[in-house]
Amino acid sequence: MKIGCLQFSPVLGDVDNNLTRADAVLAKANVQDLDLLVLPELAFSVAMRDLRPLTGCLLSYHRPSSASAIG
Repeated sequence: MKIGCLQFSPVLGDVDNNLTRADAVLAKANVQDLDLLVLPELAFSVAMRDLRPLTGCLLSYHRPSSASAIG
């Protein structure tokens, strides 16, 4: 299995520009033989652009957990 990783600094919420930049990089690369291409998290998503800081009663629920995950 051949895996490629596209690293660049996407601008959160600027999907059109991020796609243009990714296309430009991929046009110069040999990606035909790749089985998987790993991209930056949220590079092509606007899901988080409307997030706001927690306030009021919601803030009291946001605290570190004493649980941990292994594996």
